[in-house]
Amino acid sequence: LVNHKVVLRQLRSAGLLTAVELSREVFPDKLPFKAVTRRFMCLMRPQMIRCLQDLALPDKAQLMMSILFSPFIEQYRESTFNMPFACGYTKVFFRSGGLQFLELQRQERCEQAAEQIQKSIRKSLKQRRYLRIRLAVITLQALFRSQHPSQTFMEKRSAAIKIQATVRSVQQRADYLVI
Repeated sequence: LVNHKVVLRQLRSAGLLTAVELSREVFPDKLPFKAVTRRFMCLMRPQMIRCLQDLALPDKAQLMMSILFSPFIEQYRESTFNMPFACGYTKVFFRSGGLQFLELQRQERCEQAAEQIQKSIRKSLKQRRYLRIRLAVITLQALFRSQHPSQTFMEKRSAAIKIQATVRSVQQRADYLVI
């Protein structure tokens, strides 16, 4: 049986509770190296991604975090600035706000990518619609243009037949009157 009060008192006297509380205050967020590299690789430039491929996982995570937090480093170079992250043996520990900063950047990048995808899909849909409408218009024009000459041909043919009929009737009357 475990007596929770006794265990808590022992942890306090050993200083573990204080160490855990300090750890939570200083580095409230932590992620394994693999999760960090997989999650925030999208924030890296393509040439940097090629450089990172040959590195071991801890070194890759350390370099990625240094690059991603470089604006902070440059901004606070003259002051007593603590890095927003620290790399342990298996995890990256983030100070308060450090992980949120990266997550916001990642979210912005994902939104930009989604906008680009939507833009290209909308463009292709509009192009398809335009081509369908254009093909329909060309087909209608061709049909109209083919009907129009045949219609005028039929009108001219009908007029020619009437003229021929009139000329023949005049000739027939003249021949009939001569007899």
